[in-house]
Amino acid sequence: MELGLGLTNIIPPIVYFISVFVILLTLFYKIEVGIFFLVPLLPQQSLLQRIHELPLGKDFVDILVLALIIKWILSKNKGEEGFFVKTSFNLPILLIIIWTYIELWRGSFYLGVGAPISIRDPRFVVWKNFMLMPIIYFIVLNNVKNPKHIKILVLLMTLSILMMGLHFRDSFQWKDTSAYSDDLRLTGTFTYLSPNAIGSFFCAVCYGFSLFVPS
Repeated sequence: MELGLGLTNIIPPIVYFISVFVILLTLFYKIEVGIFFLVPLLPQQSLLQRIHELPLGKDFVDILVLALIIKWILSKNKGEEGFFVKTSFNLPILLIIIWTYIELWRGSFYLGVGAPISIRDPRFVVWKNFMLMPIIYFIVLNNVKNPKHIKILVLLMTLSILMMGLHFRDSFQWKDTSAYSDDLRLTGTFTYLSPNAIGSFFCAVCYGFSLFVPS
């Protein structure tokens, strides 16, 4: 995210403090402000990991998502579409959310541990983080309807992916990859992905963008 400009220690606190104004604008102005800020930021895990060192930094994304949900509820569409825009994806995604949480309870009973209802439960935290993508999907689907705003969001996502590609290049351009070494492991977004998984990710993104038809 820093683009090799020596901004590693400067950008995280700047983004952190900007988020305060973003949250206020989201709650009292328009939800699109928070969406435009959060969506391109999510893939920048190297940046988010540095924000974790700041007060409430580990809850940084959760607070932003909570602000989006509150604004969504307060300004929900009371027209024909209602709270949820009807799509063929709604039911499968909701079933995944419900099924995974039920399985979380089953696991708790099997292991003999407490109910997965506390943010202090690491298993519940993992499930909550896994649910961020479906939740953001519903937030964007039901609140970003202006074609101009959709184009802005696609542009921001494209720039975010470009940053990820530059980070990948900076991590490997001077390294010898002729033999495996733990030092070759990426940090940030791609930490646990294999080269094939990374390639599949970029292919999926490019395919998704190919389906985008600007109006």
